[in-house]
Amino acid sequence: MNRETGAAPERRIGRPGEQHTATVVLFGAGIFALLPISTDLYLPALPAIRAAFADPGALAQLTLSAFIVGFGAGHLIMGPLSDRYGRRPLLLAGLTIYVLASIGCALAPSIEALVASRLVQGIGCCSGSVLSRAIIRDLYDPQRGAHVFALITVTFTVVPMFAPLFGGWLTASFGWRANFIGLIAFSGLVLAATWMLLGETNVHRDPAATDPARLARNYRLIVCNPVFLGYTLCCMFSYAGLFTYLSLSPFVLIDGFGVPAQRYGLWFMLGVAGHACGALACNRLVRRIPIGRLVVISSSVTGAGAFLMLALAGQGIAHPAAVMGPMVLYLFGHGITSPLCMTSAVGPFPKLAGTASALFGFILSAVAAVVGHAAMRLHDGTAWALAWFVALSAACLLVTAVVAGGEKLKVKSKK
Repeated sequence: MNRETGAAPERRIGRPGEQHTATVVLFGAGIFALLPISTDLYLPALPAIRAAFADPGALAQLTLSAFIVGFGAGHLIMGPLSDRYGRRPLLLAGLTIYVLASIGCALAPSIEALVASRLVQGIGCCSGSVLSRAIIRDLYDPQRGAHVFALITVTFTVVPMFAPLFGGWLTASFGWRANFIGLIAFSGLVLAATWMLLGETNVHRDPAATDPARLARNYRLIVCNPVFLGYTLCCMFSYAGLFTYLSLSPFVLIDGFGVPAQRYGLWFMLGVAGHACGALACNRLVRRIPIGRLVVISSSVTGAGAFLMLALAGQGIAHPAAVMGPMVLYLFGHGITSPLCMTSAVGPFPKLAGTASALFGFILSAVAAVVGHAAMRLHDGTAWALAWFVALSAACLLVTAVVAGGEKLKVKSKK
């Protein structure tokens, strides 16, 4: 409280007037990084978790899919609640859930307990993604929002770039549980930053946003919007291929190709670098090329990487470069596609940004979890299943981007 006036302290994000872009970008990168650090940090530990609990099937991979299921389901809760009560209280609540679930992961006595804790952790984590998209929509129009999101993407890529490398070192030095202790520390810092920096950005709070009948009407209104549907499907297919890569690459590279866990992160960094370069390219290109047309271009790059991986797998080349080289191309395209689709899908709904962002995230997460688990079920120790699922995702992405109309997908809304 302000001691002189008794008013609540003015925080740097969400105050009236023009936002300080650097502060918004750094803060957005921190809360948005919860998702990649939650999935990427412990990737090198997946084979170790499988061995520690004597898992003969796909339960170790299910810790990743369960996280994404919780992540997607949480969107349906966080989005509408934030439209009614505001972004700040929901983000603080979600981050608190995340910290507590991370403690549960670190102390899990069985693989089933770990899967359950990861499910709850995903629910808490979704607050960072869904509310960051909504906060950006609260503060900026779609075109400016895409520019800011591209900067956020570039900034937070330092986390997934080094997370697997750090996670591999933690696993080799202290065991797989150390990865979740790292997540406790990171999420605690993000929770503290949110408390100190974030003010309320939602100036269109809707008291009826959580009414079941109203919610059903809102979801129907959003999903029937061609702009939302087109951009959501594009990002959904692109993310499905990315999640398949996250699910299978530790087993392909570490178990199949013999890459040591502590070196897995070095190969992983190549893909993250491709993603960061794509986000940088997006930041520049979005100012000169219509968003719809740029999505078609980025989808073509993604497809080139996917089909190259499939061709190399078909030749039986069992080398990490045969996976990671094509994934650099795939992730370069995804680095362009993702921020464009995230901001443009939510763009037509300034008064329903939280609900639209929630539906967007739920669709992406639900499909990714199903695809990733199905790919793991078909994994045979080679890169074959990985290559096929990534190629199928890229093919669907490219067809959707072209059929959706390219540059006809324009966001016609005002802030």
